[in-house]
Amino acid sequence: MERTWKPKAAGILCIIGGIGGVFFGIVVLVLLFVYIWGVPDTPGRQPPTELPGLLNESLIFLLIWGILGIIAIVMAVVGGVYALRRRIWGLALAGSICTLIGPWGLLGILIPSTMPWMLPFAIPGILATMFIVRGKREFE
Repeated sequence: MERTWKPKAAGILCIIGGIGGVFFGIVVLVLLFVYIWGVPDTPGRQPPTELPGLLNESLIFLLIWGILGIIAIVMAVVGGVYALRRRIWGLALAGSICTLIGPWGLLGILIPSTMPWMLPFAIPGILATMFIVRGKREFE
């Protein structure tokens, strides 16, 4: 069986997409922290002692979104590793799809107006999925 570059490239793209998802999550958490508690050491601004009801619901929503994003990130990295090793095609494909969706895709799906801004983050996932499908014969 001839070994091509496709599974290796797909694995690298999945891992890059997973790492990008981690950085995306950190940025979202920092922005959420700044939104709720303000910029640290800002005079005159006190941290809230109670959160309004709507904000509590928003925090629960963001928590669920964050958990789904973490699952997608872990699946992307695991799928990338299996693609690099050319093992378990289905898991490599699932990882590439999770790279495609990732936390940014979940945000784009939930808030459609952000989809044009989130689309560039999905490029590694699109390429990885194409490479995994095209290189299916190389997997054990």
